[in-house]
Amino acid sequence: MKKRLSVLFASLFALMLVVSPVQALYGNEPEISAPSALLYEKNSGQIIYEHDARVKMYPASTTKVLTALLLLENCELDEEVTVTASALSAVPPGSSIAGLRRDEVITVYDLLVCLLVPSGNDAANVAAEHVSGSIEEFVKLMNNRAKQLGCKNTNFVNPSGYHDDNHYTTAYDLLLMTLAALEYDTFADICGAKQKTIAPTNIVEKERIFNSTNFMISSTETSAYLYEYCTGIKTGHTTAAGRCLIASAEKDGIELISVLLGAETRYTDSGVRQIRSFMDTEDLFDWGFRNFSYRTIVKTTDPVAEVKVNLSANKDYVMLTPEKEIRWLLHKNENLSDFEKEITAETEVQAPVEAGQVLGQMTVKYKGKVIETMNLLASSDVERSDALYALQRIQDTLSQPWVGMAMFGIVIAVILYITYMVLHNRRRQRILARRRRNQNKNRSN
Repeated sequence: MKKRLSVLFASLFALMLVVSPVQALYGNEPEISAPSALLYEKNSGQIIYEHDARVKMYPASTTKVLTALLLLENCELDEEVTVTASALSAVPPGSSIAGLRRDEVITVYDLLVCLLVPSGNDAANVAAEHVSGSIEEFVKLMNNRAKQLGCKNTNFVNPSGYHDDNHYTTAYDLLLMTLAALEYDTFADICGAKQKTIAPTNIVEKERIFNSTNFMISSTETSAYLYEYCTGIKTGHTTAAGRCLIASAEKDGIELISVLLGAETRYTDSGVRQIRSFMDTEDLFDWGFRNFSYRTIVKTTDPVAEVKVNLSANKDYVMLTPEKEIRWLLHKNENLSDFEKEITAETEVQAPVEAGQVLGQMTVKYKGKVIETMNLLASSDVERSDALYALQRIQDTLSQPWVGMAMFGIVIAVILYITYMVLHNRRRQRILARRRRNQNKNRSN
């Protein structure tokens, strides 16, 4: 059931995305050094910034977002996982690890912590074996799942993101994976933590504390990149991939998700290190929060149409209002005139009318694209006039075909009756006249 729901939610998100395909759509976009990037607003489902986001790139450890998703979809959080020798031996030298031990037993939740917070490649291999029995089978599951999510330019060869020339994805595809993973509160909780602790195990007697590799929320290594509105999510880094970062931030009801791939690590003349993935992401977030806001396009109190009401006791019309409000995320340079409202409504109705009665529909379009279709409701009650209603009933009755036929039948019957009575009276008069003549004859005889 969890897997089906996740497929459904991810598919809906993929269909919701409103893409802005060019970097200079609004004219004041920030200058981003990363070769591939996008910025997405979660509540509206809009991509508000995109630069080469469909270009294949190396994802490094941002791959672990999909690994975590599959672990969440296929396991219970309190399920026990045993660390195998085969999983540990498959970790490439020089990888980032969480320090898991052979034959150690941990929960799925703690495995997720090891996977996402310190970005342990050992945890990724353990997760793969636990879910699919082998790393090879898990990789097949990863690629199939990516296709289900709508990813068209993704091919993974391992669960960790360790570099391989044939291991690639795009910023857009990573967004689809991230949106699916965010359907799980556990993912958001772990990815948003500055620090996480896992409990002692059968092998390790003490708690282990891990600090996030996302310097936008964790200052363990440096505070230079802390961003007060950042809420997670996942970093990645290899020499070939450069600096990769999927990050989220929330401010004033706007929820942003950025994906950057291939950013550089630079050094100033004084030798200060600059991790451009964090710096570019901050620029994108600042630009998004500064330039976008939700504006009310349709209010439930707006009268948008008038319908004639017949047989009314007090007024002969009723105003229609939208059944719900529409708020839309807009750049500060965008104009409300870009919205169109197409209205279809009853031309006239008969009283009584109840407030809230559906009497029409309105379709709202933004730059030619339908964003909402809703009912139009009567804004007030309209009472019926009993006298007018009675008169109308009489008129309606008289206008019925059967009434005309009945009236025709009655007229024919009356005519026949009158004809019969006339003929009958004439015959009777003849009979009476004949009797009188006969009586007169008898008297004379």
